[in-house]
Amino acid sequence: MKLLALKTQVAVIFGLLVFLPGCFVKYVYVESKFPVITKPDRPEISTEPEFNDREQKLAGYAIQLEKLINKYNEIAVQHNKNNGY
Repeated sequence: MKLLALKTQVAVIFGLLVFLPGCFVKYVYVESKFPVITKPDRPEISTEPEFNDREQKLAGYAIQLEKLINKYNEIAVQHNKNNGY
């Protein structure tokens, strides 16, 4: 009887040693690399004729977009540097 109890205890301990590590899962989150946006070259535009309203809006939009790209690139470079890229 004692032998059966000992075998049962050994089997339970072995089962715990084999299956228990699967209960403790460690997740490793990997940050992906942020792409850095390259800006296109500005075209050469003559300044003789003044811009009309539409062209002023487009130029303002282009300037705003360029500032946002610069801001994003700063964040992307810092993120990539912090994560070893």
